[in-house]
Amino acid sequence: MAFTILGPILGSLLCFSICFVYPASLTFQLLLKEKGVPCGALNNDHLQHVVFWILSSWICCMESFPPIALLCQYIPLYYEIKCVLFYWLASPQFKGAGWLWLNVLNPAYEKAAPVCSQMYSEQCHPKIKSAIEKVIGTIVGRRAQQSEAFNKSRQPSKTTDTAKAD
Repeated sequence: MAFTILGPILGSLLCFSICFVYPASLTFQLLLKEKGVPCGALNNDHLQHVVFWILSSWICCMESFPPIALLCQYIPLYYEIKCVLFYWLASPQFKGAGWLWLNVLNPAYEKAAPVCSQMYSEQCHPKIKSAIEKVIGTIVGRRAQQSEAFNKSRQPSKTTDTAKAD
């Protein structure tokens, strides 16, 4: 086992608190704060939280992979490093997830997207293309229906408004 200041139990508990509970509470606070605001474009706070949860999910998946999970046990100060990293990613003071998106991930995506698109159009078998496009069409169609139903449920109704007025 690797050296750790906190020990495995306290380290796990602190990591869970900083890596999950703290960002989850920030996300819920953001959602509750904007409960009455109509749906619109993704603002910086939303971008920060979305990117954080995507990165958090990736890190969690990577840690679940057995060889990496075994390797993590032998990295000195692993829990402490992970806590600092997640605090930097999630905290409103640093907004590390947003910075990482704007300065690293998005530019890399912008460079890779045309190459991937070209490879897909040139090298993907037509039957596979049609199957992928059919699945994407189904998903997008469902998403449009769900979005329409969600937006309809957010519109004020006369019965609710008159009940509140009484």
